[in-house]
Amino acid sequence: MDGSDYYLYELIKRKHTNGYNVNEQKAFDAISSRINVWAQINNIDITIKKSGSKEKGDSVKGKSDVDMFVSIDDFNNFSSVEKYRLSLYEFLSKIYSNIRNQDVSIGINYDGIDVDITPGKIIKNNLYYTLCKDHYIYSLDDNRNIKTNIDKQINVICNSNCTNEIILLKIWKTTNNIKFPSIAIELITMKCFDEYANKTSSISKNMIYLINYIVNNVESIKLGDPGNPSNDVLEGFSLDKRRKIKKKMEEDLISLLYYQNFTAVFK
Repeated sequence: MDGSDYYLYELIKRKHTNGYNVNEQKAFDAISSRINVWAQINNIDITIKKSGSKEKGDSVKGKSDVDMFVSIDDFNNFSSVEKYRLSLYEFLSKIYSNIRNQDVSIGINYDGIDVDITPGKIIKNNLYYTLCKDHYIYSLDDNRNIKTNIDKQINVICNSNCTNEIILLKIWKTTNNIKFPSIAIELITMKCFDEYANKTSSISKNMIYLINYIVNNVESIKLGDPGNPSNDVLEGFSLDKRRKIKKKMEEDLISLLYYQNFTAVFK
């Protein structure tokens, strides 16, 4: 292992966080209990799951956050996911004053911890819904239902063999304060090594290749959700934001290719 590889692995050890800390678990439990009350009042069958980067094993240290997915099992199709989401938002807004109505989720700050709650309604258009657990989530920005499968998304990313590269890319994003959705970071990393199948045992070489791939593709790339390949997770991500990623990575690529300066790029 050369010095660059050693440095990157040590950085991952310092920056990677796995699972919820005590305060994050407290926030999850407290809000889950409120959501369960909402479900009981409205006679709704739900399952609350942990989701997001911590469940995929690629989260990094920074601000505390919790991702929750509320799976709604509406067997008789009494209501739409849009209406369930609105009902849940109205219920929680009576309890939490710092609530946010976001694109596909409801945001709450609980004792300094950002909590994102995504309601999803199980799709029952086939005989195997209990196994596949496809869901509709509602996009407020686009005013439409989006099909996804959280379990499949988590499993695909967990088994991608790209966890270390994903973590380093997330560290880069945080260090540079760059807008780059976590799911897009995960999928573009997987796509890079799936397409070229040249992943090596050297993490420093892999990161140079990954950054070069993003520079060449980020302006136009489409990234299909593993739970619904027709859903591009970067749809609506502006060209200006894509170009900012490209510009910064072009600068960093010079440091890596000519000076092997990994300490300046990843810190």
